[in-house]
Amino acid sequence: MLPEATQRLLRAGETIDQVAAVVRELVDNALDAGADEVTVQYWPERWQVQVSDNGRGLVTADLRVCAERHTTSKLYAIEELYQIASLGFRGEALFAIAAVSTLTIASRTAGGEGQQASYDPTGTLLKLEPIGLGAGTVVTVRELFGCLPVRQQFLNLKKETQQVAQVLRRIALAQPGVTLRLIINDRPRLHLLGVSNPRRRLGQVLGIAEGDLRLVVQDHLRLVVGLPDRISRPRSDAMFIGVNGRLVEDTDLLGVLHQSFQRTLPKGRHPVVLALWDLPASWVDWHRHPAKQTVHLGERPQLEAWLSQAVTEGLSGLALRPQPGLFNVAEARTLYQTGSPLNPLKALSQVQNTYVLAEHQAGLWLVEQHVCHERVIFEQLSTPWQVVPCPPQVLPLSARQVEHLTQLGLEVEAFGEGLWCVRSLPQLLAQHPDPRASLRLLSLAGDLEQARVTLACRSAVKNGTPLTLDWLQHLLDQWQQTSNPHTCPHGRPIYLTLSNDDLGHYFRRNWRVCDNLSDRLE
Repeated sequence: MLPEATQRLLRAGETIDQVAAVVRELVDNALDAGADEVTVQYWPERWQVQVSDNGRGLVTADLRVCAERHTTSKLYAIEELYQIASLGFRGEALFAIAAVSTLTIASRTAGGEGQQASYDPTGTLLKLEPIGLGAGTVVTVRELFGCLPVRQQFLNLKKETQQVAQVLRRIALAQPGVTLRLIINDRPRLHLLGVSNPRRRLGQVLGIAEGDLRLVVQDHLRLVVGLPDRISRPRSDAMFIGVNGRLVEDTDLLGVLHQSFQRTLPKGRHPVVLALWDLPASWVDWHRHPAKQTVHLGERPQLEAWLSQAVTEGLSGLALRPQPGLFNVAEARTLYQTGSPLNPLKALSQVQNTYVLAEHQAGLWLVEQHVCHERVIFEQLSTPWQVVPCPPQVLPLSARQVEHLTQLGLEVEAFGEGLWCVRSLPQLLAQHPDPRASLRLLSLAGDLEQARVTLACRSAVKNGTPLTLDWLQHLLDQWQQTSNPHTCPHGRPIYLTLSNDDLGHYFRRNWRVCDNLSDRLE
């Protein structure tokens, strides 16, 4: 039993207001008990939930008091409130569940004997009896909200089932090594095997090919990013942040992610990303929200810098993989390779004056010349903005257009009614054949970032332009050095790859038709 002084420091426990809350609390308890396999069974019409785990189990003395208010095995002193290393600690979950259901807990420790305990609505032990059981714990919740029939009437069983599955998926993302099963009405609904790394887990939960994801590991962070030329979402519902084994909502870190993916995705699309933090307990204050959905984080500027750096690392380098659906004969059999190319690309030819055909030791690449050059120029412009003097350029501009050009550091003077004289240009436009048209486009850009995008698009070589092989090779060399070679600043994909395996399977180079045919003919 926690001391009264410690109880007063704790915020009010979360109310058990839906089935998903019961599942979340019981699974958290199982994980805190060291379980790596958890099975959730749910019978919606019976308002019954059962959570089984292979954790350490409870001894008899603990079973007697575990459902009473503010009883916990995870916290003992006031000083530990700000050194939380477990998912739960308030000692209110079982008490709150017992208040709205009929609660039974069966448990056995390794080498101990199984015991089953039943509790009344106050969490007081009603009955304790021996039971045959493997090591671990089985918590059964019957007649959930039976004492609150009005709440049952307002809960939609179909929606509750969906939320239970969603809770387990979120737990799976935060705990990649744990096997989670969901059985509804005695039928398997979800089975997520424990995996060794979060990249495989994210692909498992979202149904994404591992080749479309990249894993970055730092001291306190494991980051999985979806390559932006392959996967994105219409909503920001696939951006997950986990802290010490629990997914949380953190607007600041989500903002860093959005900023880091800027100019890599088409307008209206959002990235797929999973950031799992493993932080010292002293950096995390879980007392911000009763459900622990939001937290206070220490060293936040450092965390944001690490996160931004990890995204940059994850988006750098090229990845070998054909687009979905291409060469279906090979699609199921090819093992895709991610990471930087094993050797530089060698330009072979220009196809339709639009695509660069390049050779790679692992296959063939097609690179669209315009968007490739656009990415190169955009990243060159991301260095300090350089403005140089130029011959006067006179053009009609509105007051707002003049303001935009001035904000970009260009020298603009009035030249008559509605006319303005521009006496400086971005360095990249100094040799441009039509600087007036480019200046007009820049004047319509709302900020420096948009100006860079506009200038990169305007300055990049156009599709349909014939180019020499040396120029194509130079373009490929520059492109391979960019920090994000996957998409142009507008989010369009830049390249398509065909691996040697794909080509071999398609042309059936590895097929053996009618082995020993000559022998049989003889």
